[in-house]
Amino acid sequence: MDEIIIATCSLEIGKAADVNTVLVDGRMVLHGGRATSADESGIVAHAEAAATTIFDHSCFVPVESDTARLAMTQNTTQRAHALRGLVGGIVGTLATIGVALFLPKPMALEFLSIVLGGIAFVYFGFVLMDGRVREMLFEFGNITLTLTFAFLGLWIAPYWLAAGYFIHGIWDAIHHLGGVQTKIPRWYIPFCLLYDWLVAGFIIIWWR
Repeated sequence: MDEIIIATCSLEIGKAADVNTVLVDGRMVLHGGRATSADESGIVAHAEAAATTIFDHSCFVPVESDTARLAMTQNTTQRAHALRGLVGGIVGTLATIGVALFLPKPMALEFLSIVLGGIAFVYFGFVLMDGRVREMLFEFGNITLTLTFAFLGLWIAPYWLAAGYFIHGIWDAIHHLGGVQTKIPRWYIPFCLLYDWLVAGFIIIWWR
């Protein structure tokens, strides 16, 4: 797509243009080396532009197309959601670790198992609001698997609990890649993924 540049200044000699399309005072367009001007009567005249054109770059102001402006807005919004999620994931992890370290290990293990189960049911709430049957089946399967790891971690070995958090992080990544299309706030996926994997790493180190 050609870059569109609007200028409200007068034409000056001695500057070379490096743009494909320019509009000067609403009167002249340079496109591919050809200058086109139109008078009020609508008569169009063409003249070949010289190698060094008469445009002064200092007076050109880029104008973004609606598509480019929308893309920039979307990128900014996505970055904001990602940053919010990452910061929330770190804060949530620190809070969870703080509580776990404060409690005796058996109680901390119960606490971490309950948290994992709670995380699974957050998706349950999202999919109920979504309402699509396909996504419900996927989310119910994930809830069952996550709760299984939570109970195995509580009854058999904490490493099962760490595996549950890690696998749930993979489930978050699948949502991010669009494999499961449950409608979820954009910030929640990076938040939950980071939180899951950091807590999983903490459990492995903590229970040694």
